[in-house]
Amino acid sequence: MLEELRIGDNGTYIYDKVAVAIDRLKCFEALALEYSPEGYYLCDSGGKDSSVIKQLAIMADVKHGVHHNHTTLDHPETVYFVRREKARYEDLGIPYTIHYPKMSFWRLMRKKRMPPMRLARYCCAELKEHGGKDRVCITGVRWAESTRRKTNRGIVEIASTKAVPQLMITNDNEESRKEFETCTAKGKRVVNPIIDWTDDEVWEFIERYLIPVNPLYDFGFKRVGCVGCPMNTHAAQELDALPKYKQAFIRTMQRMINDRIADGGTPFWKNGEEYYEYWVSGKAMPKDDDQIGMDFSEVTP
Repeated sequence: MLEELRIGDNGTYIYDKVAVAIDRLKCFEALALEYSPEGYYLCDSGGKDSSVIKQLAIMADVKHGVHHNHTTLDHPETVYFVRREKARYEDLGIPYTIHYPKMSFWRLMRKKRMPPMRLARYCCAELKEHGGKDRVCITGVRWAESTRRKTNRGIVEIASTKAVPQLMITNDNEESRKEFETCTAKGKRVVNPIIDWTDDEVWEFIERYLIPVNPLYDFGFKRVGCVGCPMNTHAAQELDALPKYKQAFIRTMQRMINDRIADGGTPFWKNGEEYYEYWVSGKAMPKDDDQIGMDFSEVTP
């Protein structure tokens, strides 16, 4: 529930998570304006958490602009939804920028000489997490999404290239509550106003305020991300349902085989289809020593 009955030093009180999130945004607006006349740099992924923080920023009446990173591997429904959101926010007088990458995902995959893997998701850093340098950003990061985030992510993150001791700040309604600042190396300051919200609370807020969300959720999607993301356990089925993306992966993998041959190396797979099937299986990428005893006489150039 977004409202909880809690016990503090001065007795019981209602802890209103919406009011707290709004206070967090108001607390750091002056800092955001020091960095840019636009105010906050609000990061919109096209997912449900982003829909929530966009609404909260409006309710908090803080100055902000919305920014979305187009990855070239977005689900078509996400692309259309983001375009509608851009038009809606611009009608409200709020700037909304869609950033397009200098290099497409397909070119990036050839440059990295491997497809993204669960332990090598270079595409996130290159295509999704850039932007907001020297700004104060708002994100929809939540502890409920992973144990790692609960351990490493706080209400406010202060970017630095050097490790610093963890700091404590108070920016809540209740005097006894304290929030953490954590140190990152992304060259920006980040406010995570819904860091302590659960999935149920996110949906409760969306339903309460009738907030538009990505239609993929109506199709049964639990999370909205890039097509074929290795973190998605249903990536193979998703790609089967989007054959154009599947064929793009196979074509790019065939080109990667050709690149390896052109560089004087021996490929691991005979063609792009074989490479693709190995990748969607979730197996680790082989090493050069694994080629011993393999027959590459039928490799497709």
